[in-house]
Amino acid sequence: FMSITFLLVPVLFRRELILPKLCQIQPYLFGISMSILGLVMMGAGTLGVSRRHWDMAFSGAPFQYEWPGAAYLMMGLTGIFGVIAVIGGGLWILLIVGSLLFGKKLDGGKVSDKPTPIPVDTQAASAVAHGSDHQPVPGTVILALLLFVSFVLYYFVNWKYLSEVWLLS
Repeated sequence: FMSITFLLVPVLFRRELILPKLCQIQPYLFGISMSILGLVMMGAGTLGVSRRHWDMAFSGAPFQYEWPGAAYLMMGLTGIFGVIAVIGGGLWILLIVGSLLFGKKLDGGKVSDKPTPIPVDTQAASAVAHGSDHQPVPGTVILALLLFVSFVLYYFVNWKYLSEVWLLS
């Protein structure tokens, strides 16, 4: 949704985006940091680390558990990429609100020289958005299936891990 807003601001509000290079970097900054954050949180959870507690080592407890070094590494990476994700989210707010308030107003029919969407009435816009009879878009289907397979695989791997905890055999 963050990337879509960069397309909608010039179309709906007729405002030019401020800092267009930063508008191109921001979705990658947020998306990649959140992806890595999710992966290291899953890795730490697989090791059994309590991720919602302020002290994973439970300092001062009478019976302490020694986590492997990888657990501390993953929780450290969680903090680093969490901060980067917050910076990416803050940049999005800054860029969108700044564009709405301080962006140069576009005249009707005028197209900005900065990165803005292709006008809707062109042939290229329909081919890019929906494909055409001569130009199929199979990459979208492949990416959607890859995402679906990864979710299914993750679902069943977690059931396997859960079955090891139950000890029903």
